[in-house]
Amino acid sequence: MKNTIKFLGIIALVAIIGVSFTACGGDDDDGGTTNTTGGLTINGLSAHNSKYFFATGTSGSTVISALATNGNAALISGGSVELKVVTQAGAAFTGSGTANFAVYIFNTANIQTEMTAGPAPAGSVSVTLTDGKGTGTFTANP
Repeated sequence: MKNTIKFLGIIALVAIIGVSFTACGGDDDDGGTTNTTGGLTINGLSAHNSKYFFATGTSGSTVISALATNGNAALISGGSVELKVVTQAGAAFTGSGTANFAVYIFNTANIQTEMTAGPAPAGSVSVTLTDGKGTGTFTANP
């Protein structure tokens, strides 16, 4: 009888774990090609379609970055890109005010590899953020 109760307990535990895994969403990391919804849209990037976008800057005294939701540079498509804004600690930035970004255009989604070469910014963007969301237009460096 004790063995039967232990066996049923183990089956119940396995069932609970299985349901928990099924209820959780999968990892959508795709190398920066999609999965960029985050509330910041940058337009004016038609000359850079199929390249990757990363920006770093400030909002007030807070250092922030704009990137794909999976932490990589975001794929530019249709002349624009949608990003999330994060703090240096990686937390979502939910502040409001003017944000000024230096924009980097890469050939790959890997920010760490691309920034190792010490590239110059390709341009800039200034955005008025409300709760970390907003829209801006890219301005290329001369």
